[in-house]
Amino acid sequence: MKLSGAQLKKICPTLPMDKACHIAHLMNQVLPLYDMDDPNIFHEFIANVAIESKEFQTLVENMNYSTEVLRDTFGKHRISDADVMKYGAIKGKQKANQQMIANIVYGGTFGKNELGNIHQNDGWIFRGAGWLQITGRKNQTLFTVYYNNRFGTNHTIEQMVDLIRTDYYYAAHSACWVFAVAKKLIPYAITDNLKAIVKKIVGGISTLDNRHKYYLRAIKAIPHG
Repeated sequence: MKLSGAQLKKICPTLPMDKACHIAHLMNQVLPLYDMDDPNIFHEFIANVAIESKEFQTLVENMNYSTEVLRDTFGKHRISDADVMKYGAIKGKQKANQQMIANIVYGGTFGKNELGNIHQNDGWIFRGAGWLQITGRKNQTLFTVYYNNRFGTNHTIEQMVDLIRTDYYYAAHSACWVFAVAKKLIPYAITDNLKAIVKKIVGGISTLDNRHKYYLRAIKAIPHG
């Protein structure tokens, strides 16, 4: 499979054509390294990438939560009502303290056990990064070690998370690693099990319908092989 900028723009219509061409070129370089240069795999991959990256508009998790959304997104076991009111955005009164929100919801016992966040500012430093939002010190370490070992580099985890957030080449690698290596989703993609893939990526299926729209666009732009 060779992806063109025109095909990518059909899937992600808000993407400027020059950017679409650049990203398509990078994908043609990176996808084969993970055995993902197959339309039957790419459809599910791009459907999730398009949602997580807002059609490649962002490479970093947005922690700019209002108090209402903050409470709806994270349970009381992750952030107290007092901290919701203290750090969440209130229209006309206060801006969200994004760093504190990240350190709270990705810190504490949950952050340590689930994400390997053991230092005070880990929640903020290792908030979601890249096209599929690698989150947490543990996951970022796993990707960095994998990349360094495979491609002969010597990046620290802090350097790598910055690269994932600023360089589409590394963002492409990080997303392919999540999809093919960390979560082992290629077999689900081959059988068109988008529901299982979404659940494994985000832990639920509330966004399945939106991802399915991109999946259908991808099939139309690049028919099954």
